[in-house]
Amino acid sequence: MKKIEAIIKPFKLDDLKEALNAIGIQGMAVSEVKGFGRQKGLNESYHGTEYVVDFVPKFKIEIVIASDMVEQTVEAIITATHTGKIGDGLIFALPVEQVCSFAPASATKRQFNRAAFRHKMREKPVNHILIKEEKAMYTNGINPLFRKTFTTALALGLLVTTQALAAEEEAKPTANLTVGAYSQYIWRGFEYSKDSVVVQPSMTVGYKGFSANLWGNYDTDPYVDDTHKWTETDMTLAYGWEMGPMAYSVGYIYYANDSAEDSQEFFASAALNTLLKPTLTVYRDTDYYPGWYTTLGVSHSFPVQGDITLDLGGQVSYLKADSASTYHVSNDPTKAYSNFHDGVLSVGLTVPVNKYLTVTPKFNYTFALSNDAKDLMKASSKNGNDDSFLYGGVAASLAF
Repeated sequence: MKKIEAIIKPFKLDDLKEALNAIGIQGMAVSEVKGFGRQKGLNESYHGTEYVVDFVPKFKIEIVIASDMVEQTVEAIITATHTGKIGDGLIFALPVEQVCSFAPASATKRQFNRAAFRHKMREKPVNHILIKEEKAMYTNGINPLFRKTFTTALALGLLVTTQALAAEEEAKPTANLTVGAYSQYIWRGFEYSKDSVVVQPSMTVGYKGFSANLWGNYDTDPYVDDTHKWTETDMTLAYGWEMGPMAYSVGYIYYANDSAEDSQEFFASAALNTLLKPTLTVYRDTDYYPGWYTTLGVSHSFPVQGDITLDLGGQVSYLKADSASTYHVSNDPTKAYSNFHDGVLSVGLTVPVNKYLTVTPKFNYTFALSNDAKDLMKASSKNGNDDSFLYGGVAASLAF
C-alpha cells in the first residue's frame, strides 16, 4: 500500500476529483494549507525587483492506494493540476505498513495486515474497502437521525479546526530584503542613469496579504549632477489576494525624487495563474504627472537544475497623459501624449543559495513601441539620441 500526498492549487481541486474518479478512486482527505517555496508567495514586481506579499494558499490531498496504482495515480494528479508555473505543487508517495479501522471502546479493534490488504486490493480499490468497513461500524445500532446530526457536527468541527489552524499560520509576518546592482536605471522607457552602476536596495514586510515596501536608487556616478547620488526613495503599500485561478493586488506608491518633483500613484493588477501568467496592471498618477500607465505582461520559469530556474518575461505598455504639460507628442506641444509606449524583454536566473538567500542575475531590453514613444524616449534620454536600452545586473535577496 501507498499513501499519496499532493499539494495543489485550490482552483484545481474539482479537476483533480474528476481525474481520480476516472481511475476508480472516489475517496480523499482535503486540508487547507499555506505554502512558501520556489513560488515565494504572491510576487509583486516594483522597479524590476520582486518581493513577497505573503504565503500562498494550497490544498493538501491525501489518499491511500494499492502499490501498483501509484504510477497511474501520480500521472492523473499531474495531468489534472499542471499549469506550467512554479507553485503547481508537490506529490509524495509514502509506504503504508498497515491500516487500522477503529470505533467506540465497545467495538473490537480491526486491524488489516499488509498481505491481507494486498489480497483485497486485487478485487477493489482501497478507498472502497475503508469506506465500507467504517460505514458498517458506524451505522450498527445508531438511528439515522442521530447519525446525520453527529456527522454534521463532526464536519463543522473539522471545518472550524482547519480554519483556526490556517488562521494561525496566516498570522506569521514575512520580510524580504533585496539589494541589486545594475548597469543602468531605466523606468517606463525613461533613462534615469547613464554610464554608471546603480545600487537599488529594497525592503518589504508582509502580513496577511498586506505589504509595505521601501525602495531606493543610488547612482554611483550621476551623468549630470554628481552632488546628488541618492536620487530616489519610494514607498509602496499594497494588498494581494487570490480568488480561484486569479491573483489580485491593489496599492499606493509615493515617489520621492531628489532632482524632480515628487508624485503619487494608485494601482490595481490582476494575474491569471496559468502557463504564462498573463498580468494586467493599471497605474493612475494623481499628483505631479497626472495620467494613466497600463501594462500587460507574461512570464514563465523553467527548471534548470534543482531549485534553479530560468526566468523569461515580456511586457508591453500604454501611456496616456491627462494634459500636454505632462507629456506631449513631438510635433504638437499642445497635444497630450497617448500611445503605446515601451516594451520590455527580460531573462534571468533564480538561484536559491539556502533557505533564506536567493541570488538573481538578470538582463533587460527596453524599446519604444511607437513613433511617439521613440520621440519621447529620445527627448528624455541623457544624450537625446537613445530610444532603446540593454542593461542588467544581479540582486541578492534575504527572505524571512
